[in-house]
Order: sequence, then structure tokens, then C-alpha cells
Amino acid sequence: MTNTLQDHVQDIIGRVRDIAGLIRVYRQALLKRLFPARVRTVEDLIRFIHTRSAYIAQTSLYGYLKTRMGRQYVKIFRDPTFAPALEQSKWAVFAACLADLSIHTVAILQTRGDLDVQTACDLACHCQRECVVRTFADAYSIPLRDAVIAACHERARQTLWANAAIDSLAFTQSPAALVENAPVIDRYRELDREIVMNSVRFRWVNIRVEFDRLVIVPDILLDWQSRGAIPATDTQTTGGPGGEQIPMRNGSDENRP
Repeated sequence: MTNTLQDHVQDIIGRVRDIAGLIRVYRQALLKRLFPARVRTVEDLIRFIHTRSAYIAQTSLYGYLKTRMGRQYVKIFRDPTFAPALEQSKWAVFAACLADLSIHTVAILQTRGDLDVQTACDLACHCQRECVVRTFADAYSIPLRDAVIAACHERARQTLWANAAIDSLAFTQSPAALVENAPVIDRYRELDREIVMNSVRFRWVNIRVEFDRLVIVPDILLDWQSRGAIPATDTQTTGGPGGEQIPMRNGSDENRP
């Protein structure tokens, strides 16, 4: 009888500890949600680009597939013949999200921090390269690494940075990547193209607002300068997080990221 009572007490204590642990986890998650860390360093910038790109890639791709597959999505996701196609599409969409967000965030720094074009290109490519090197590590993603990094350099070289900082002008690759790489039949791809692309653009809105709220432009530029990347005179900023945007250029460059 005594042993049974002790076992019962121990079971209750264990359950209480489990509940307390869950409360701590949810409390920490809630605090991070309510009071996210500011983006002050280059490493913070890399982490922001990586985590938010992964979030957009995952929620947009899996959300679209679940909608298209309906109740069968769990069964299809577990199908070993479907898994390779899903993995390939996941990495392709993630790479496009990294490219778009790297360009947009650095464009914000470029316009508010008065960076020269070469410095902006170097910073954007550094951020995307670090995300790729740290993440693309399995059989599906490793073959993409060199191509993704090379494409980053080419896109950065052609970017009009003042335009890329405005609204959604930089987010051109990720919507198209989801449409072109989602493992669905061509008929669905064409029928859903406009809806899917608009859904991805809409998902980026909160990410853009969040970055604008969290970024500390002078701190990031000073950190980048401390690495010997930019001269000291380039660390002066032309505006804070709520600073004035540089207007778009006229003519055919208006919608070019």
C-alpha cells in the first residue's frame, strides 16, 4: 500500500514537472514573439534572413500542397515516391526566398546608410552565402549551392538598390519559384499561378514590416565596417527605421529590383 502511494505521488510530481517545463517553453516563445531581438549585427541580419526565408518557404509550399491535396496530403507526403520531388521543390523555393530577402534587407541598409553599390553587393552576397553554406547540406541541396551563390552575385550586380528597398519590388523570385517548382501537375500549375504568386507576396508583407521595426542600421554598418568591409565615412545614415524612402527611378527601371 505504501509503495503504491509513493508511486502515485511520484507520478503526480513528474506530471507537475512536465507541465512546468511546458509553461517555461511557451513563456519563452511568447516573450520572443512579443519582444523579438533587434537586428544589430551582420550575424543578426544573417539569422533574420535565414529564419524568415525558411518560414516563408515552408508555409507557402506546404500550405499550397495541403490545399491542393485535401485530406490525402498526409498519405501523399509519406509516399516514398513523392518525397524526392518535395525535397527538390523545398530547396528551390527556399533558395529563392533567401535571394529575395537578402536583396531587400540590404537595400534598406543601402538607402538609409548611404552605402556604395559595391558594398551593398558584397553584403547581400555575404549574407546569402552564409545562409546557403550553413543550410544546404543534404543530398538534395548540396548540388544547388554553387549555382545559388553564383546567381546571387549576378542578381546583386544588376540590382537597382533604391527600388529594391521599396515595398515588394525585390520579391520577384520566390513567387515564381513556388509556381515553377511545386510538385503538382502542369494543369494545376497554370490554373493556380496567379493565386499562388499573390499568396507568397502577401506572406512577405509581415516580414518586411518586422524588419523595418527591428533593424538598427548604424549598428549593422559599424559591425560590417569592423570587418574591414567598408570605409568609416560610409557608416553615416540618412534615416532611421522610420526614415524617408528614396523615390523610385523613372522610366523602365521602375519595377526592376
